[in-house]
Amino acid sequence: MIHDLIKIQVKKIQLAAGSTIFEKIIIDGGFAKNDLYLTILKSALPHINIEPSDMPQGTALGAALACSTHF
Repeated sequence: MIHDLIKIQVKKIQLAAGSTIFEKIIIDGGFAKNDLYLTILKSALPHINIEPSDMPQGTALGAALACSTHF
């Protein structure tokens, strides 16, 4: 199941990136604590530095910051 999830995730990362080249992805949420997921994702994207987030509620904070610029 994780391999299937990784395949989908890699396609979505490539779609979101488009022609933009980036060096780092920070994983947030429950998957940031899943060593198997991180290991497989790193092997699927060896040219990108993939790190788990060490900030709790990082996704919520990012959403709040994005919304604050619109209000």
